[in-house]
Amino acid sequence: ALGPLSAMVVRTNQVSGRKSVAVVLCQERMEEYRRAGYNGIPATGTSVTDYVAINTATNQMTVSSSNPGGLSYRRVTQVATVGSPAASHLKKVQVNVFWAGSLSVQLDTIVAQ
Repeated sequence: ALGPLSAMVVRTNQVSGRKSVAVVLCQERMEEYRRAGYNGIPATGTSVTDYVAINTATNQMTVSSSNPGGLSYRRVTQVATVGSPAASHLKKVQVNVFWAGSLSVQLDTIVAQ
């Protein structure tokens, strides 16, 4: 009777760990933009980071387009001006990290001039 329960606990831990990695990748991008300040953030646009490969055996992160034996993440950062472009001194930054096909986390912030 413990077999199915153990399998469920292991699966839940794996999903939780993978989500934690995705949150860290979002936070890293937000921190980069925080350090850059308003003028260091692009006015608008989307950037896509290459798949960040996590080797599950060594927990090492590398940037690559393929990851045999590991799990890949994709970080998409979108920046938009809030309000009318001529009057706005605000930028909306949205960071999404995707993994395992359809799973994702998203962080949003507004940066003022």
